[in-house]
Amino acid sequence: MIDDLESLGDLFSDPNGPAYQKTETRTGPPLEYVGEKLRSCLCDLHGLNRHVELLDRQSVQLDEIRDDVTPAFYHAAVAFLALHNMLALADPPSFIERLLAMSREEFDDWLDGIQLGGSVT
Repeated sequence: MIDDLESLGDLFSDPNGPAYQKTETRTGPPLEYVGEKLRSCLCDLHGLNRHVELLDRQSVQLDEIRDDVTPAFYHAAVAFLALHNMLALADPPSFIERLLAMSREEFDDWLDGIQLGGSVT
């Protein structure tokens, strides 16, 4: 799996980048729990996008659905990366298109890499 992660190139880069950082003290649900919920959201949106791609593209309604899925996926991905202190990975302009084009296995590997390489503490 690690060799596959390395082949994803710039989707794994410097985790701290130029993002705004702030030390905070908080009380609430464990951030690992929040991360798991974001991961589930991303997996669901990724799967929905794959289903829309497989359906008949002649329908305007399907195009509208895809237009709604992509920004939702983008916001969830940025939140997931920020939570795991890997926000710099959201910088490449095509990163969402590249993630949405991945197979489910490749996407799960990418998510695993973020969780392994990042931190919620």
